[in-house]
Amino acid sequence: MSSPNPNHAAYVKGDALWKQGRFKEAAHFFQIAVEEWPEDYQALWALGNCYTVLKKPREAEDAFRRALDASSGANRYELVFNLANTLFDQKRFEEAKALYAEIPSGHSLSQKAMRNAALAKSRSSA
Repeated sequence: MSSPNPNHAAYVKGDALWKQGRFKEAAHFFQIAVEEWPEDYQALWALGNCYTVLKKPREAEDAFRRALDASSGANRYELVFNLANTLFDQKRFEEAKALYAEIPSGHSLSQKAMRNAALAKSRSSA
């Protein structure tokens, strides 16, 4: 049996570490997965999630933007929501509001997006 490809092996290791709450180590392996396959939107998404937990919103923003570019529309609204949250964390409330507004009514994240958009609006006018 052949060994798994390096991208997949790194992603699996990162995912296991994520599930253990070892986010810094998980980010390292997701980064390796991305280096092996730069268009792996799922690894980029996971990397962004790690950076979010590690309170590195600029790095998370970069990962989520790259994931959106690579995703061909798959999981678009989940990625948009995460990107909007990183912009919110950076106090870029107007940009965050615009992204929250992209999430359609009825989507599983629409209620959270509306709530976060209202919070962003109140923060931007404060």
